[in-house]
Formats: sequence, structure tokens, C-alpha cells
Amino acid sequence: MNTRYPSDAIRIITEFLFIEEPITSLPKADLVVAFGSEFIQGTIDAIELLMSHTVICMDSRVILSGATGGLNAGKESEAKRMYEEALKRGLPSSMFLVEDRAANARENLEYSKEIIAKLGGFERFNTILFVGKAFMLRRTQMAASSLHYPLEKVHYYGLVDKQGKNIGADCWWKEEASKIRVMQELERIGKYAVKGDLSLS
Repeated sequence: MNTRYPSDAIRIITEFLFIEEPITSLPKADLVVAFGSEFIQGTIDAIELLMSHTVICMDSRVILSGATGGLNAGKESEAKRMYEEALKRGLPSSMFLVEDRAANARENLEYSKEIIAKLGGFERFNTILFVGKAFMLRRTQMAASSLHYPLEKVHYYGLVDKQGKNIGADCWWKEEASKIRVMQELERIGKYAVKGDLSLS
């Protein structure tokens, strides 16, 4: 057993779900899909950090995707709130495209794919970066595969809401609420894979 983890089961779950890459190893991304959540400021924090490492540049196209979620129902869409936060910080509006219909990870990718088609299709871009909650990136990858995203071009940057459930690869098992949410994520992957929304290939 790796001493980094308290059990082999936790190691296996962590290695399966948490597929984000270190920021220092990420190539420049000319297309970014940022997945909506209640973690609005943290997502824009990540975009600014990725810009400081030249992973995202001024000429990158950044799709902000998300409708109103369960934690912010009745308010502006997550995508619009991310966009407004980005502009408030002085980021150029020309970088961003707003997709405000998606209510789940598969729809994030499905509706973003429509925008990508209007931009010239996947062949126009060399590197695609997904920015989303760290523990949800495996499901995102499997949904992208089912929608025929070119996974050989895709890289992953994971977000951890340290003010929320703090679900990171190095700590998710330490708090009961975080542990429950990770177990729910495994359950959702199984459910959606059986339904056909996720690819196992």
C-alpha cells in the first residue's frame, strides 16, 4: 500500500477519479471548457492562474458552460456569473463564449460541442483543456468520449473548493461529507454508463 493513502481502496478510488494534471506539465491550450458549479470565483481564480503560467493565453477561446444549478437555482446562470466575474477582474471579453443551457456534465460538453463546431470544429484546435471540479473529471472524460471529443487533444485541470467540501485527491476521505460525495460520484458514473451517457472505451 502507498503510504500516501490510508488504504488500498482509497488509493484505487483516488487514482480512478482524480485525473487532473500538474499545472507545470500542461501545454498551452487554445480551447478551454470551464464547467459551471457554485464555485464561481474559484473557477475564475483558476483561469487567472492558468494564464499566469501561459496555459491559457489572450488568444485562447474559453467556453464558460452552465445553466442555473441546484445550489443557485433562480439566479443568473453559472456561465453568466463566471463571465461577469472574469470581466470584473479585467479579463478581455473577447476570450470568452457563454453557454448557459447545460444542467449537467454531459450537457456541458454537448452544448459546448455546438459552439466548437461554429468556431471551425475540433480540427481547428491543437489542445483542449477541461477546467472543472477535480473529483468529477473522470466522468467528464467519459462523457467527452461518448460525444466523440478528440481525447488525444484533451488535458485536465482540477478545482478544489477549500471553502466547501474540500474534495481533493490528497484529502477527500478525511471529512464525512467529502467521502459521501465521492461515493456518490462513483455511483453516478455507474448509473450514467449503464444508461449510455458515458463511454467505457
